Amino acid sequence: MVRPLLMSAAALIVGSSLLVTAPGCGAIAGNLAKAMPAAEVPASYKRLKGQSVAVMVWADAAIRADWPRLQSDITSSVLDKLEQAKKAKTPEFEGTTFPLRAPSIIRFQEDHPELEAEPVADVATRLGISRLIYIEISGFQTRSDLSVDLYRGSISGSVKVIEVSNNKGKVAYQEDDIKSLYPPKSPEEGLPASSDDRIYGGTVDRFTAEVATRFVPHPEPE
Repeated sequence: MVRPLLMSAAALIVGSSLLVTAPGCGAIAGNLAKAMPAAEVPASYKRLKGQSVAVMVWADAAIRADWPRLQSDITSSVLDKLEQAKKAKTPEFEGTTFPLRAPSIIRFQEDHPELEAEPVADVATRLGISRLIYIEISGFQTRSDLSVDLYRGSISGSVKVIEVSNNKGKVAYQEDDIKSLYPPKSPEEGLPASSDDRIYGGTVDRFTAEVATRFVPHPEPE
């Protein structure tokens, strides 16, 4: 038996095709097509369901010196976006927990600076979780490369997921060279009449949204 939802979708498709064949109805058919949901891109990594998940961000000393809150803000922002996906009852997050907040992770990193020299798969086993989303920031700025008086947010980094089982960690997913710009369509020379705070916030938000799409199904970019 065809489920009602599928029957409704089929009826819409048939109706659209009939409108296309009717004289003068092309515009109506086009509007119907625009109203239909966009194609959904599946998550790149899908094994967070039922897991205890933490987020850790690393940036080198020079970036941390210029932007001392960057690690904490990215950690919090990624966690917030994943928790929103759970609250929206996204199937990939059924039973997922987030036991460690950003202050706890940052405190752990500050208390154990020696761990920066260890493989992140080994570090993950010390956190008491089963999945670690590990983000490395390789570049961050709020000003244009062409003029220090113009604003253009830019951030680049990579993401790994470490799976922990039987007190052993392994890198199960990795993506390098993730980049974001803010504003997304700003000219290369940058924009006047803005501020470092505004560009900082927008750049962090855009980058963390980009990271979150690796774990949450999302509409295909236009």
